Formats: sequence, C-alpha cells, structure tokens
Amino acid sequence: MHHQTPSRPRFFEIRVPGRVARRVSGWLAAALIVATLSVSGCQKASKPATSGLGGDVLASVNGETISVEQFEQAFSEARTGKITAIPEDPMTQLQIKAVFLSEMVETILLKQQAVALGVTVTPEDVAAGMDEMAKAYPDGEFEAMLRREQFSRTKLEGQIARQLLIDRVIQKAVLPGVRVDDSEVFAEYRLQADRFQVPEKVRANQILVTNEADAEKILVELYGGADFADLARRFSKAPEARLGGDLGFFAAGEMPEVIAKNAFTLTVGQTSGILRSEYGFHILRVTDRHEAHRLELEKVRGELVDEIRERKAKAAFEDYMEKIRVTADVRYNEDLLAEVRLS
Repeated sequence: MHHQTPSRPRFFEIRVPGRVARRVSGWLAAALIVATLSVSGCQKASKPATSGLGGDVLASVNGETISVEQFEQAFSEARTGKITAIPEDPMTQLQIKAVFLSEMVETILLKQQAVALGVTVTPEDVAAGMDEMAKAYPDGEFEAMLRREQFSRTKLEGQIARQLLIDRVIQKAVLPGVRVDDSEVFAEYRLQADRFQVPEKVRANQILVTNEADAEKILVELYGGADFADLARRFSKAPEARLGGDLGFFAAGEMPEVIAKNAFTLTVGQTSGILRSEYGFHILRVTDRHEAHRLELEKVRGELVDEIRERKAKAAFEDYMEKIRVTADVRYNEDLLAEVRLS
C-alpha cells in the first residue's frame, strides 16, 4: 500500500546521554536512539516519486529515498546499550519499524529545509559540541560514560549534528517570529511565586574546640571584649578558622542542627553560650540577617524571558515542521516495511 505521509507519531521521546530531548516507554526508547544524520547517504531519486514506490524503496521524501538497506543499517546502529530481545509480536514489530522510519523521514525533511535556508553544520561544529559536552565531566569520565552506556562516539556525533541543525533552523526560521511581552513575564512570575521565595538566612561566625574547658576560657575572653575573629583564627579547629570563623549566610537546614537551631534564635551581634555536638564545643556569633523575601521581578526577568522564549520557540518549531510535513511529498511503502525483518 502506498499513501501520503500520515501525522507523525507523538508518543515517543529520544534520550541522549546527559541531556534528555524526548523519552519513549519500553523497547522503543532504545530502538529510537538513532544516529539520525546517518541518513545522509540517502540517494536522490532520478525523478520525483509519482504514484508508487518500487524496488527496495521504503519511503520517498520529496524524491529523496530511503532504501531497505539504509533502514536496516540505521536500525542496527541504534541497537546498542541496554536493548533486550526484539519483540516477536508482528504488530509490535511493525509499530517499531513505522516509528523508526518516520524518524528517518523527519531527519531528511529537516536536512532539506536546512539546505533551503542555507544552514549548515560542519565537522568542526560537531567536534566543538563534543568538546563542550566532555567538559561537563571530570577527566576520563566522558569516555567512561560512553562505554558504560554503550554509546559510540559516532552515534553521539550524529545526535549532536542533528541538534545543531535544529538549533540553527530555529535561529534562522523560527526565533525571528518569537516575541515575549511584559504581560507574559509577569504572569510567569506570579505562577512561579514559590520558586523565587528566598528563606530567612543568617550569617554567623563560629569557634569550634574539642575541649569544654578551652571553650569556657574563650567565652570569658569574648565577654571581656576580645575580637571574635581573632580568637577563631587562633583557637578554632573548624575549616573556616582562617576566615575568622565566618560561616557565611545560610538557611535553616543548611548547617548541622546545633548551629542552625541556635543561630536563628540570636540577634545580630549576639554571642551564644557553649554548644555541644558530635564535632566538639561551639561558640557562635550572628553578624547579619536576611529576612525571608521573594526575589523582585526585575532580578529574574532575564531568566524568565529566556525560559518563555525557549518554550515558545519549541512550540513554534513544531508548528513549522508540521507545515513542512503537510506540504512535503512523502510516501511510504507499507507492504515492503511489513516484510523487513528486525535483527
């Protein structure tokens, strides 16, 4: 059976190591991790497809064809990582093949549109993308992650190339039409009010010693007017001793209970008594306090604008690609697809 392209399935997502782009459930998740740009070998038909597809052609995209061999190669390359046995049920297999083929078609449509827009992705661009991703990992961990996930560099390069292509198509054809106005920003700010709520914080210095008698002597000196920071540098065993015992600002729950519980009961400038914990004997002095508050809109406006723009750009890109799908001459050979064996 041959027909024009149906609406593209929407129930799957693709997962790239370190960055989730889309997700599918079950077996399809692994099967659809496609080195999508491997379809670059798809050959241009000698003339546009007309009433049907012949030979070993599974699909035609504006005259550009996908052969059984190309489909099988791409599918084989996708079968890495934690993939288990292919389901034996013929209907499930057909569904897997149909979704996989639609992704290959989508990639060709994207590449064709990129060519029309004059958008390119060079090997140097892909290499830079790989370098940027690797920087997010400690030395040697990037390659270890690839081995652990059984994810080849070639496949990851294909993923990066496709994402760069999408980003550049968006930049050129979609973003110029995306606008974010003040009312949208204000509505988002109100909607996410809890996100921008900052809890009460105090700033305190501490002196930590291991002997209670030493703590008592230090407390006497403090009551006599000795400089807290100087005593912390001289006697404290805590890591921040060299900073005069300065713990910086912290919220409740960000410090050991003995510190947080007592620090929030002190006023600015007030010194605690001797506090005992598993670490030793503490003396605290609160030096500053910030009351709980919500960040002002102007401080988070840029962040919100970026998030709204990204969300709108994603939706606009989907609309953009949908228009391309509708106007494209895409044909599938479903009878031949049913005969393809997954391996």
